[in-house]
Order: sequence, then structure tokens, then C-alpha cells
Amino acid sequence: MKKIIFGLLSFSVQLVAAQKSVKLEQLRCFSTVGPVMSYWEIPEVKRAFITDLKQALAQYRHFALTDTISLNIQLLNSGDEAGTVKPVFTDPDTSHVHLYLDFYELDVPRYFSYAGKAELVDTGIQKRANSIFVLKASWVNSFRKILSSEELHIIASPTEATGFGNLYTIANGYKSTPPTPKGFNGILQKGMAILFSPGNDRARRVEMKVPQAYMTDNFILPKIYNQPKIYAITKKGVSMYTYRDTAEIIRMGDQQYEEILIKGKKILKYPDALMDEIKSTFHYATSDFVFLRQECRDVVRDRNYLIKLTTQIDPEYQSADSENMFTNFLTGKFHYLLAEKDTVAIFTVTKRVKDNTGKKIFSFRVSNGYDSASFPIADWRKDPLPVIYNYVVSGRIRGSDFSIECSGQANNLKEIYFNGKLVCIADGLLGLEKFVVFDASLSPQILNELFMIGFNRFFV
Repeated sequence: MKKIIFGLLSFSVQLVAAQKSVKLEQLRCFSTVGPVMSYWEIPEVKRAFITDLKQALAQYRHFALTDTISLNIQLLNSGDEAGTVKPVFTDPDTSHVHLYLDFYELDVPRYFSYAGKAELVDTGIQKRANSIFVLKASWVNSFRKILSSEELHIIASPTEATGFGNLYTIANGYKSTPPTPKGFNGILQKGMAILFSPGNDRARRVEMKVPQAYMTDNFILPKIYNQPKIYAITKKGVSMYTYRDTAEIIRMGDQQYEEILIKGKKILKYPDALMDEIKSTFHYATSDFVFLRQECRDVVRDRNYLIKLTTQIDPEYQSADSENMFTNFLTGKFHYLLAEKDTVAIFTVTKRVKDNTGKKIFSFRVSNGYDSASFPIADWRKDPLPVIYNYVVSGRIRGSDFSIECSGQANNLKEIYFNGKLVCIADGLLGLEKFVVFDASLSPQILNELFMIGFNRFFV
């Protein structure tokens, strides 16, 4: 991308001194990605924008913003409409400088393909990027002459999530998540501060960390609202957190597999119930069977565990859903959590289970995933989405019934039931990140064991 240098070189000292007021004539907005520009319909977003614009103009340009009541926001259908400025004044007062703002969102892969990777000082920014925003300002004098233009490219990457729930994921060849309305205002506030600040190179690109938006629901957010949240630090398979004023550490090992030898020369003896189940599977003769294994450790209690999941690999099975390939878990209780020679838990694993209890996800309302506030947005999905669990784990652990319902766009949500009661909701992408415990009597040892089952790396 050619480097474009913009500046207010046309402003002389006398002009700045003579013209102390700015009229915002137009704010044009466009998104090639999703519904984020519909945030302008939220009154709180408009109010915050006006406040931030006033402050930025006063602080960095010593201008006063006039007539903010009749804010002219145009939601464009095409980015081409934002390419040029056609000055049309709503206020004929010749003492004003007239400001035209463009704010639009671009597709991340397309932006980097055109922007030129050679210009990126930090090449990792492309992987972190979640949204691309462009903020442009054009200054026009009373003779309808464009004095100067400025442009800022904002690469929005997600902050470490503090919220729970279903991230609002936009899939258009590239999965991205829009910022929250508050994050949207933060982008504008910081963007205008950079754009209007004098003495800086006008051709610039910055990265901003912003919180991601969640879809509201009636089964996660209402339960965690006002509940104390416990945050875990997970690095390289090790999760650390504090529960009941005690530090807990769980270590999750690498993924491995163990072939179930029931064919050929090296046949081994297995329990009759397991053999009966294997022989009853569809395509038994052409399939292989394996134990998926992951070693785990409760560091504080100095206890080693093994997750062992029994799986069929069927080369003849063709699934329309690529995520179902090679994860055909055997039906029945043939999946285990072992602690050395002890069987701690035995359970079933069922994929793609539709909820029948009335749980819903409301994609047309977004929230920060933390408190009860939510905002309506423009979304083509006008009806609530049904909850379909990616995995449902059900069985017995240490003599008590348990189940773990795994959902979320990235299978990140775990609703954990113990003895028929919801005892915990946990969230995490590649490991435990945060959770809420609803039953303080739940022992740390059993909680850790439930986390090992729910966050094993084969549930992806």
C-alpha cells in the first residue's frame, strides 16, 4: 500500500486563530463484515461519541464542536460511497470549519492482502487481528474547499476475555468477533485522539485491544450474573487458580492413542462388554478401534490421572460435518478417568445433542458477557437460536452421578452437573480460563477431576 501523508498544512496560524468552531457535517459509516455499524442506533453509543469528539477537538485542535443535536449519521451500502467528499453545508455560518468523518470496517484477510505485509513491523499482528477499522477526517472551509484529509487504520485485536457465553462470531471465510458497544466507543475515542493529535505522521496504522461481544442467552448469563468469578492462568497445558483460598494446579498432557488389538496376530483380551459393543458397531469389519489417551495431573495432591476414550475410526464413514471425522465415540459407558489402578469415573460421550429444556441464544442482542446489560443489533437471524451441545458427557464419578454439557462456538463452555445439580459453569478455549461455582461444598479434588474430563483435548 502506498504511503499516504496527510496533514493540516493548509491551516495557517491566522486561520486557526480566526476559526474556533467546527461543524460536524457528516458521519458516514460502512461495514463489509457484519452488524457492528448498527451500534449507532444505540443512544449510549451516540452520546459517548459526541462527548469524545468534543474532547478530542478541544484538546488537540482547540476547536469547539457546534450543534451536536442534529448528528447526521449515514449508514452506507457500499464503501465506494465513502471515497470522496461532496461538501453540503447544513450551517451557512462562514466562521465554521466543516468536518466530514468516515468510519468503516474492512474484511481482515482482504485488508492484509492489499495492505502489503512488507509494511508490517509486527508480522504477528495479522494473526491477532479480529477487525479492521478505518477512520478518515476531511476538513472543509466555508468556500467548500477541502483543506486537508487524514486517515487512520485501526487493527482491533481481542483483549483477554473476562465474559462468559457465546461469542458473536461472524463467518465470512474468516471467523471474527465484533467489539462490544463499549469497545466500539473505545475504538472511536482512541482513534480520534490519534487522528487529531498534531505533530504525528498522518499515515499510520495502530493496534487496539478491545473486548469482544457475546450473544445474549437465557442459560449462561442469567446464572453467572453477580456471581463471584474465578479466573485461571493456563499456559502450556498447566492451569492454576485459587479455590477455597487454596492454590490449585492441573496439568494436562499431550494427546496420545493406543490401538485396540482385536485383529491380526497380536490380539489382546478385553472385557466382554467392550468387545460386544465394538462388534455391534456399523462397519465393524473395516474399522479400527483406539483408546484416545491424555495424561493429567493434580499437582497439589500429587496424583496422576489418565483420560481414556474409546473410539471407532471408520474409513467408510462420510460425514457432511468435517468436525465429526474420526471422533466416533463408542456408545455406552466405555470412557474413563483413571487414577493409577483406580477407576475414578466411567461415562458416555454423545455428540450433537439438541437441548429440549428451553435454552436459547439471542443473536440479535449483544452483551459484554459479564453483566445484565445488552443491546439490540441488526442481525439476519431474527429468531432465537436453539442450543445444540457439541458433546454431552454423562456417567458416575466417585460413586455420584455427573454430566458435562459442552457448547459454544469453540466448544468453550462447560455446564457441570453433580448429583443432579448445576455446580459449575466453566469457560476456556484451549484450557480452563474462568469459572463460577454454585455449590461451595464441591470438593477441590472432584472439581479438578471434572475439569480434566470436560477440558480434555479430544473434545474440540
